[in-house]
Amino acid sequence: MSKKCELTGKSPLKGHKVSHANNKTKRKFLPNLKKVTFMSKILKRNIKLKVSNSALRSVDKKGSIDSFLKDVKFVNLSPRVKKIKKLLIAKNEYKDHIMSKLFLALSFFMGAVVLASNYLVQFPIKYYGLEEILTYGAFSYPVAFLITDLANRRYGKLIAKKIVYFGFFLGVLLTLYFSTNYSDLISIRIAIGSGTAFLVAQLIDVHIFDRLRKKIWFIAPLTSSLIGSSIDTFLFFSISFYGTGVNWVTLSFGDLSVKIFVALAMLIPFRLLLYRIQEISSSNKKINV
Repeated sequence: MSKKCELTGKSPLKGHKVSHANNKTKRKFLPNLKKVTFMSKILKRNIKLKVSNSALRSVDKKGSIDSFLKDVKFVNLSPRVKKIKKLLIAKNEYKDHIMSKLFLALSFFMGAVVLASNYLVQFPIKYYGLEEILTYGAFSYPVAFLITDLANRRYGKLIAKKIVYFGFFLGVLLTLYFSTNYSDLISIRIAIGSGTAFLVAQLIDVHIFDRLRKKIWFIAPLTSSLIGSSIDTFLFFSISFYGTGVNWVTLSFGDLSVKIFVALAMLIPFRLLLYRIQEISSSNKKINV
């Protein structure tokens, strides 16, 4: 039976046992090894290893066996643990590949939503006397908050912010290219107001969602979307239509009422997609000895 730590390579040392009469007797100093079961979140299985107390403390400090193996050098590992480390590296590379594809997909989708909303906001709904209080853009824009909240739930606050920045850049760029009439001042103001309102509202949405992520599942997306929609609506309409003769106050309240309704409706796809994403958790799993 091997008496060597599988994580640090700590092995028995040779030395002498010295008596009071200074008699030296050869002996071995064995490392204090324990059989420990670690849970790998990446490989999704238990890993049974023989480790020393110092290695156990190191893994505990890192938070998980996955984090420990990510940083440790190959030279100190046992042959079996080297194979596990290679599996973790391959899994992480695949995960990063999938994450980058999903990141780009969400970012492009975010940019498309911003472009559609900026275009549709120029057209009031001419039915049932709603032309003075409502535009078509109110129905498409709340989808942006759904994208941000799903990204925040799956990847955390930092990645969600990156998607917001990328979506902001792409949305403004597409808006300036496709739907901005540079001979019309209102069209230019719509582009500026859209970018400003989008960036401010989405970043506030990300912050609020992150603060409330441990509450009941609907608290974080609903609260962040309602506050973000309110800020976005009044920022956008005030920047775009103030002093133009357009009744922007009435339009903003009509727009906000629809956004609130759509935000409530967006809880349905959020709940359905919640089962398909994995929560980012900062809590570390305990080690079973």
